[in-house]
Amino acid sequence: MVLLPDTPLDYARPVLERLRRRACGLGISDGETEITQPVSIGAVEATGNEPIPAVIKRADSALYRAKQS
Repeated sequence: MVLLPDTPLDYARPVLERLRRRACGLGISDGETEITQPVSIGAVEATGNEPIPAVIKRADSALYRAKQS
């Protein structure tokens, strides 16, 4: 989970995309074989009026939508 306080979703998207691309570029190796792992991100904007568990649930749903696409 990444929290970006006081950051509208439109401003957060480029930051999250940079993080996603960087994570995708990291290889995982056992010394013999190296693999890369795809990364999906689900982003939501919290209004401050919503309980934290509800925000996390929306983010989780957004993550699964991102994984499907």
